[in-house]
Amino acid sequence: MELHRQSQDAKDQIEGSLQRSVSAAEAELRDRGWTDREIGARFNKLSERARKRGKKDFRTPDVDKVFEIVTRHAPAGTLRRKAGGQVDDRELAYRQYDEDLRKAWREG
Repeated sequence: MELHRQSQDAKDQIEGSLQRSVSAAEAELRDRGWTDREIGARFNKLSERARKRGKKDFRTPDVDKVFEIVTRHAPAGTLRRKAGGQVDDRELAYRQYDEDLRKAWREG
């Protein structure tokens, strides 16, 4: 939202910069031998594309919807246990047993 507000505040500066860029590009094309008709057709085509892209209006997001998205949780069945996370006593006992068994096989 802040970026949108800043772009609205700087709209006049942005428009001026774009107009200077268009003027410089037109002068460059004239130097290359383009006619005014060719330049006009090219810029009309480009401005039509820009209008299509710029048609989307900015909507201020609903705060409740944002909080709903931010605070949602994945279903418990889809969560994976993190490596090195909390392990219960049975898991520790099994790991110890497995390690002891492997040592016994190696030594025997």
